[in-house]
Amino acid sequence: MHAHTPSELTAHLNAAHRRAVDAYTGHHSRAFRERLDRRDNTLRDDLAHGAFVPEGPLVDWLAELTTRITAANPRYFSHAAPVALVSRSPDVNARCYGNGVVAVDVGLLARAPSADAVAFALCHELAHQALDHVHERLATDLDALYSDDTQHKLRLAQRDGGYDDFLALTERLAFSHSRHTRHGEHEADSLGLVFYRAAGFAPDAPASLLGVLAKADQPAEEHALPLNQLLNTEAYAFNPAWTTPAPRRASVPAPRHAVALRSAHRRTRSRPRRETAAPLLLLRPDGL
Repeated sequence: MHAHTPSELTAHLNAAHRRAVDAYTGHHSRAFRERLDRRDNTLRDDLAHGAFVPEGPLVDWLAELTTRITAANPRYFSHAAPVALVSRSPDVNARCYGNGVVAVDVGLLARAPSADAVAFALCHELAHQALDHVHERLATDLDALYSDDTQHKLRLAQRDGGYDDFLALTERLAFSHSRHTRHGEHEADSLGLVFYRAAGFAPDAPASLLGVLAKADQPAEEHALPLNQLLNTEAYAFNPAWTTPAPRRASVPAPRHAVALRSAHRRTRSRPRRETAAPLLLLRPDGL
């Protein structure tokens, strides 16, 4: 499988957009289409501005992995073959856009312990696509946002200026979105494992990938760098003081006249303001 050309990606996005609109059965078609347009336009901008690796061995390898997974699970990918992109992001992450496009960050490719571990991350994102999680979550969020109860509370908050009521409403919507997201992640883990096993990858790789993701926020280098070697040259020898924390300095008592000055200033500020310049004399720097 080869890397997709820009025209092929455009045709893919357009076809996926039409399928999503046709499949939507909710009551907020206009809002649904607008959000799909926003998503697809953002992806097109990212593609145009080099956010993804356009071609090369890495792209071809990821495309081959995708083909292997989809070929082993044909019932889930009968309408259109997914497109797998290599994102230039350093994050240890992967994502599903919902329009048949998934992306794996180079940060994840660099930290993954094996090729099969990358395959499991890809299976997870392809499971999101097969289960249509992105569009399902969008439809659920729109129903919650445009429900009679939510709109009524929004009108009350606008009329009464109730910031606390508005904050409580947004928190409730965010909680509902988070709850559906967690449920979707569990489903994608389960179906992704089905995809993974059907494609015949190593059985121990998923656990190794989960270990990497658990440490995603930590530096890739687990051991301290040997700065005494890296920063040591014949012309300029390493000084251990460079990496030794400085001792904490004891606080120095303020001079007596400064304490008296601050005290006088506080007393002046506590009095009723008068039309006189006398209090400003306390702030003159030449008096300290």
